[in-house]
Amino acid sequence: MVQEVSNTKQTPDLVTNWFDDFVGNIRKEQVLIQTGLASEEKTRFWNLLMSGNQNEINHKSKSAASIHFIKSIVWDFLNELAERNCKPVKLAFDLSDSKVLVCAVINDEDEIAEDSLILAEAFVNARYFKYGFHVSSTILEQSDNYPIPGHYKSVLPN
Repeated sequence: MVQEVSNTKQTPDLVTNWFDDFVGNIRKEQVLIQTGLASEEKTRFWNLLMSGNQNEINHKSKSAASIHFIKSIVWDFLNELAERNCKPVKLAFDLSDSKVLVCAVINDEDEIAEDSLILAEAFVNARYFKYGFHVSSTILEQSDNYPIPGHYKSVLPN
């Protein structure tokens, strides 16, 4: 049901069809709730909307947005590294509501890995910064002998 919306003028048929589908899907949800067939999560969601509690609705929306964007950022960052054949010795993330901290350990003097990490960060930031999310990377060489901070979660072996 999710469609990419452009800034071009929408035809009346497209608008009518979109609203018909949207209302139809809401009616399906109504039937599921009324018959007790809706999941507990869906029931809580609709009850929250029906409550009209704007603070809770916006808090839930913010949490859902954070989960969506942080997951997308990590996925895109890892895909960028894979496309560039970048294999850090160690890689770890620290996630928050609006940013992803990356700590990478690379082989000494591995300029290709360093460049790949910098470009992956730039690519992700270019894509998500406009939504208020970003990546910040720390790149270490093995000879630096710095441990990955304890609050980071390793994704590549130690």
